[in-house]
Amino acid sequence: MALAATEVILGVPLSLYFLITNALMFPYDDWAPRSVVHEHINSHVVSSQEEIRGDRGLKMSLDFNRWSIPGCAFLFFMYCGLSSEALRQYKAAGEKAFSVFRIPFSRSKIVQTNREDDGMTNASQGESCSFAAA
Repeated sequence: MALAATEVILGVPLSLYFLITNALMFPYDDWAPRSVVHEHINSHVVSSQEEIRGDRGLKMSLDFNRWSIPGCAFLFFMYCGLSSEALRQYKAAGEKAFSVFRIPFSRSKIVQTNREDDGMTNASQGESCSFAAA
């Protein structure tokens, strides 16, 4: 539910912004023949840093394109990678990796608490998860 709400709150306005921006930057023309569309397919445009800084829309578009993938990955991890089940899986993987070197891994353990004790709840299990030092 939270992932869908984030998409509605962030994704729809950003998509709408770039749709309108592209429509204003590149106005609608009649359909061009294939030869005209692919006329400059092998030409590459080289822009200097000063030209990119001078065009605010281009700079913002390039920066957004650069940071959107890591931002989405971080957001997905925040929603899906910090649940109590995922933390148990991380602990099991860490124990397995450290057992090869015979290093004890259990320095902290996951403590299950009641919903009243903690504001952060796990909706699927009705319990919350916090860390406690062993």
